[in-house]
Amino acid sequence: MSNCEKFAPLLSAYSDRELSAGESLLVRQHLFECEACTAELKTLEGIRGLMLEMPSAPEPRVNFEQLIAATRPQTGSRARLVLGLACVAVVVSLIAPGVMRTAHIVPPQTTNQELEREIARDQMIEAEADPTSGAPLVHLAGYSR
Repeated sequence: MSNCEKFAPLLSAYSDRELSAGESLLVRQHLFECEACTAELKTLEGIRGLMLEMPSAPEPRVNFEQLIAATRPQTGSRARLVLGLACVAVVVSLIAPGVMRTAHIVPPQTTNQELEREIARDQMIEAEADPTSGAPLVHLAGYSR
């Protein structure tokens, strides 16, 4: 198994900061050496940026009477629901490719110096040292990570 096959599944979790310090360090070191995985990570981060820019759906305004009426069985309601969902699926399938084509993914640029600093910081944390001063970390009694 090549290194890329080993690290590719971890890129999304790395981007979301869901990996442990040790796993992050390994992924960061691989990214420092691998242009393909670095490009993949930038693509993932660009997609996240586009998702964050999407407008949120407005809050539904439903009063109590509407809620009660919606919970009562209605004739043909299942067919209307299926038809409505099918219409939504068609509209989304028509709009989504156009949005994705017009969006320009511009990932943030990271320099080698920044990557080296981040790797050094992660190594200090992994060695249980303060990343700013290098002093050993003091663990409080009863506190665990």
